[in-house]
Amino acid sequence: MLNVMQAAFDKTVLIIDDDAILVELFDEILSTSFSTRTATNIVDAIAILQNMHISAVISDYHLGTHDADVLINWIAQKKPELISKIILLTGEADVTCNHQDEISSILFKPVDFNTLKLTVHSLFAQPQELKP
Repeated sequence: MLNVMQAAFDKTVLIIDDDAILVELFDEILSTSFSTRTATNIVDAIAILQNMHISAVISDYHLGTHDADVLINWIAQKKPELISKIILLTGEADVTCNHQDEISSILFKPVDFNTLKLTVHSLFAQPQELKP
């Protein structure tokens, strides 16, 4: 039987932001409760998604020359079971994304670390929805 700590670490969270310092900070905060993987661009993020089991995604909206819509569109096509496990981060109050109604949530920067951690935990507390 898995204990609670092992069960938490069975969940792998991919953290994506083009700001390497924020990626390290979010990784440090979340790695106490989850396995984490990090990327600073969409190409690396997609490579991780293709080659590893990822349970949830935290992504900044603006990722260098791309925005998160590119990543979310890829996830919707290739890993649709993950679309409801996406947390989008942004510093802009008026940001909209293609799959806004399907992703878990949008958090605004500067994000409160406790809010981030609680939001990630809530992703795994939700019962899995059965989709037709």
